[in-house]
Amino acid sequence: MVVTSLMWKSLDRFSQYFDIFWKNPVEWDIKTQTLVFTPISRKLIPWMLYGFAHLKLTKVVIILCWSGQVVFALVLETLVALKGMSACYAFNCLSALARKICGRTILQKSTAFTDLKGIMLNLIVIVMCSYSFNIYIFAIISSNVNPYSQLHSLLVTKGWSFPLPAKFSLFFLRLTLIIPLFQTSRIICIIICISAISAYLALECILTISKTGMYYMSSGNRVIVDKYLRDYASLQLLFEISDEFITPSVAVVMFITMWVSVLFNFISLNLYGIIPPSIFPNFPVAAFFVGGCVRLLVPLLVDLYEECMVLQARWKPLLGGCGDKKYLKRKLRSLRSVAVYGGILGYNLYKCKRSTKMNFVGAIISYTISASLSFNAEHAHKFDLN
Repeated sequence: MVVTSLMWKSLDRFSQYFDIFWKNPVEWDIKTQTLVFTPISRKLIPWMLYGFAHLKLTKVVIILCWSGQVVFALVLETLVALKGMSACYAFNCLSALARKICGRTILQKSTAFTDLKGIMLNLIVIVMCSYSFNIYIFAIISSNVNPYSQLHSLLVTKGWSFPLPAKFSLFFLRLTLIIPLFQTSRIICIIICISAISAYLALECILTISKTGMYYMSSGNRVIVDKYLRDYASLQLLFEISDEFITPSVAVVMFITMWVSVLFNFISLNLYGIIPPSIFPNFPVAAFFVGGCVRLLVPLLVDLYEECMVLQARWKPLLGGCGDKKYLKRKLRSLRSVAVYGGILGYNLYKCKRSTKMNFVGAIISYTISASLSFNAEHAHKFDLN
């Protein structure tokens, strides 16, 4: 579970690609290698104007696809603006704690060909940056699959006439759609990269603590035992600090990921020849991308809890060889398992554990199959996007 230099490189690449236009609430500082939080102020005026822009398309399936991405970006941007400071602080402290516990192994360098997860994180940044421009060119500029063209077509059918300045204004508004697309890609990238690196840092800390448990716990010295358990308590504290951001973010991300994944799978399997050819290839690519992100992130969230349970199970047999058994037993009882929860409004709805992963993936497959079986291609009509 080592965080390699190539994985850190994905954050540098993210900053180079996405932080070139305006100030955002949470940014990656390449020089200091830390997350930087900017409170709501005048510096964020461009972000507040463009970061919350959204797209609305009149066709039902495309509306659902776009609305999923819009809700995802809107809710997460709001959470970042309100709770991003604690998340940045927790991430920076987690990075420092991992260096303290794991030493130089946490900064292990590996060749680009062996670091598959580092390659994947860098590819995610590259794909999302290029994907926004690809959607912009082929789905918005080249075709009429954009809200302003749809509005123009609707009003024309109602008998409205547009003077040349009005047509020019609508065309200009079409050009501005790159801004919400770019902002959505940015928030997706930072959530994926930061989540993956944070999980690897935490897992490396847990595994290192587990490896050294036999030596410290059997020493019989309170000072040594306290110093050993302090590292785990620090890790637990960092998760508590960032809980206000992590818990709702996990709930939102998992729900909307399931939503858009089912839609992308359904469109890819059933709507070939119905969706215009200029935009259809984007849906299989998006379905594959979402599936890859689920395969990368969900097991990491589950492993945090599962590895902590293994660690605590290893501690229990060591109580017998400890001189101060009662003291150590009280200390261990005070330490909770590190886990990631999903919830809203301060209520934890579920814990990310092994059954959660199976239920989540199973729900995506089940809903995709149900939607495909209920679809009747004979009654489907081609989209009229002109």
